[in-house]
Amino acid sequence: MYLTREEERLLEGEGGYAGRVAMRILAALGDVYGADRLIPVRSAHVAGVSHRTLGGAVDFLERLRGEGARVRVYASLNPCGLDLERWAEMPVSPDLHEAQLRIVDLYSAMGIDPTLTCTPYYLRRVPRGAHLAWAESSAISYANSVLGARTNREGAPSALAAALTGKTPRYGLHLDANRRGTIRVDVHAPLGCAADYGALGALVGRAAGAGVPVFRGLSGPRREWLKSMGAAMAATGAVSLCHVEGVTPEWPARGEAEGMWREGKPAEVVTVDEEGLRAAFEGLTTEAADSPDLAFVGCPHCSLSEIREVAGLVEGRRVRGGSRFWLCTSRRVKAEADRAGLTARLEGAGVEVFCDTCIIVTWLREAGIDSVATDSAKAAHYAPELCKVQVEFNRLREIVRKVTR
Repeated sequence: MYLTREEERLLEGEGGYAGRVAMRILAALGDVYGADRLIPVRSAHVAGVSHRTLGGAVDFLERLRGEGARVRVYASLNPCGLDLERWAEMPVSPDLHEAQLRIVDLYSAMGIDPTLTCTPYYLRRVPRGAHLAWAESSAISYANSVLGARTNREGAPSALAAALTGKTPRYGLHLDANRRGTIRVDVHAPLGCAADYGALGALVGRAAGAGVPVFRGLSGPRREWLKSMGAAMAATGAVSLCHVEGVTPEWPARGEAEGMWREGKPAEVVTVDEEGLRAAFEGLTTEAADSPDLAFVGCPHCSLSEIREVAGLVEGRRVRGGSRFWLCTSRRVKAEADRAGLTARLEGAGVEVFCDTCIIVTWLREAGIDSVATDSAKAAHYAPELCKVQVEFNRLREIVRKVTR
């Protein structure tokens, strides 16, 4: 991979420990994937924040801070393991809170914005065509597919390296040729909510792997529904980009125009009908409890529109005794919900609004939670293994009915 003289100097250590380590990571990544050079990125989104999953990498962050590491481009931060302000209500121990706060402080000392959200696109505009280095799979899918930006599926180390250098290797989804479709998905089932799109995404992720699905037959999907679908495809497969007919920015003006497909035509055609969608719901459910310990929404983090939807569904109702209802969002979106009076309405119904975290990266069993009902296909896919809980995947309206009266 070609390096400029400035990049070579960083690799040789002239910029200090942080620059040398970051350039080593990027150079190795570029060599593995055959990148010809590095390109500037507009922003980075850094994962590896939860104390529950970070492990010994904390020492590496301490070394970076000690060497005075500073980011060169705007960088945001993925969710951590708890709500930094309401951690005792989850509940989480004071020791875990202190350990988590230390990690967030280490990132902040490098100049990374402590957004603690998996939906950074709700906080800062992402221009179409912008090159990014993001390390949250659902955000990567949304940036590529809905916003028309360009990012590979970065790992936590490579996203941090990109933040410290302002650059990333030019390969993968940064190149036009790799953004073409590989598998066509014909949808013949009515879809009307985030859970429906999540179920569809779970099916397609398994079929597509790391390919690029092209969807036909989706009628006016909301952006939040596409967010759920992309998160599910990234969880059950490794999909980082999809095209939706007439919706996504790179869809050609005349449909399946020349150049739409990577090999001139789709390698596979998948048809999804109502039976297939029902099977996806069933496949994401390990156990449907009559009274789940926890109802959960917000994976990926809720938008203001989604918060308003939940508030409308719980209006005049109350969370049943023996159950809890968590809604997760970013702190900045919650501030908007506060001003709109939505948070007060939710809390009046017994819904707990948490920020900074998500059930996938927190301690559920330690909080006495054994069963979860969620409309997030991503959460339903990961929670049984990562959190050791039983999961019911269902539509939001049905979840509200189960845990409120």
